[in-house]
Amino acid sequence: MIPKIICHMISSIDGRLQIERYSDLHNSQNPNEALKIYLDLGKKIASDAWMIGGGTVVSMGITDVFSAENNLPAINLTSYAAEKRSDKFCVIFDSKGKIRFSKNTFEGDSIILVLGETVTQEYLNYLKELGISYLFAGNDGYDLELAMAKLNIDFGIKTIRLEGGGVLNGRFLNAGLINELSILLYPGIDGLSGISSIFEYKGSGKELPSKNQTLELKNVEKLAAGLLWLQYDVHHKESN
Repeated sequence: MIPKIICHMISSIDGRLQIERYSDLHNSQNPNEALKIYLDLGKKIASDAWMIGGGTVVSMGITDVFSAENNLPAINLTSYAAEKRSDKFCVIFDSKGKIRFSKNTFEGDSIILVLGETVTQEYLNYLKELGISYLFAGNDGYDLELAMAKLNIDFGIKTIRLEGGGVLNGRFLNAGLINELSILLYPGIDGLSGISSIFEYKGSGKELPSKNQTLELKNVEKLAAGLLWLQYDVHHKESN
């Protein structure tokens, strides 16, 4: 069994990801209003964990890099469950084992790292000393079905709120693992070509990451400052 995954994102009208680039809200004097609403909506979504990529962690202020004194590979590739110190988990993808944390929580929630099998034993020792849980998701750290199965089996997680960034969202979309979408639609525009969108699958031009997936609208709610909360069920068709 793998957890139910609800992708919760804020998006401009043109699908862009970086809220600091959006045009201003109409008739709003609070530049942080949209972000506050987005975070409050996230709290309404019942889940056992929230999940982000390493790039999102860096954008949120953790920029220190772990430098191993030696490159001896990990010896034991089994999951490690540290003491849980919060109601929810924060699941972070760090395939190469490069993020240096100062504590075992992120935004107040106990961390579970999703690692690749090429990380060093020194990094695993560091995580254990700090009290950070981890699991392995294949050689490159992105066997998503394996990672989700381990989150369920080893940590009892049944529902996850996926919050990006766009590349991680794109991986889950391509894998067909997203069950619901929760999109806070911001009434503004970025407009610049090349800016990250809320789904950024890094594949060839012939690939269709959303193939055999359809969206069923289940709720629309108009919020302050012209924001719209859109909720969809994602249906997966059998591939031919």
